[in-house]
Amino acid sequence: MWKKLVTVVLVLMVVSLAACSSGGSSTGSGKKDTKKDKGLDPIGQTVKYDPNHLVNKGEPIDIEYWTWVDNDPAIALAKNMKKHIQMSRSKQLSSLGMISGRSCH
Repeated sequence: MWKKLVTVVLVLMVVSLAACSSGGSSTGSGKKDTKKDKGLDPIGQTVKYDPNHLVNKGEPIDIEYWTWVDNDPAIALAKNMKKHIQMSRSKQLSSLGMISGRSCH
């Protein structure tokens, strides 16, 4: 009886892990960064970050954040950041005379 129960639990765990894996590529938007030297100073003291170094070979990076808590402070931060990015994109497009209804993801 215990062997059957353990087998069923293990099978369910494997199936649930397989269901959580991402099977396809994401269709995020962004633009490739080709300029290596941006003339920016490295930042940080203990851990240094050089913004002139191309990350991910200059390709756009999509970030997924999963949380169990609805009031996670990172959610408000992400929403605020997305709003700021949309506003910046809107200002850039309006200065070029190219306002569109698409949102920046």
